[in-house]
Amino acid sequence: MLTLEVLESKLLCVFMSPENDKLKFIADSDSIDFFSVDSAGYIEHVVFSLESNKENELLALLMSRTKYTQMEEKIAEKKEVINTKIKSLRFSYLNRDEYKWYETWPEELELPQEVKIEAGFQDGTGKLFELVKYINIPLANTLKLPGYEKL
Repeated sequence: MLTLEVLESKLLCVFMSPENDKLKFIADSDSIDFFSVDSAGYIEHVVFSLESNKENELLALLMSRTKYTQMEEKIAEKKEVINTKIKSLRFSYLNRDEYKWYETWPEELELPQEVKIEAGFQDGTGKLFELVKYINIPLANTLKLPGYEKL
């Protein structure tokens, strides 16, 4: 499903630095706000959020992206609708050290090691189907390696 692929592509490229407190991962059960690196190597602030669809009981998933050449130099902003046929969408976040899932990610823990996405979609015929996807966050594992703080 394209919606989950878009989420996955951005989450796989999460960017964070303990030395820059502007780069945060803020997330709860229905939105995610983080920094990522795009395919051209630019840092981008990415926000996924849900919006009620006025025409029916479904939700729309929105993605807002702001690209930077440097943290203070904004070069582009874009907001796009990813999918308008969402019945339900829920995120949860794994802290592998405690092996505990969080509905709201605590900022003091830096990055989750994994994001779980539970989604319900409606297809063109009105049929509902549900998917669950787990996305491993590679950078979360490298932040914990010995010697990282010396780089």
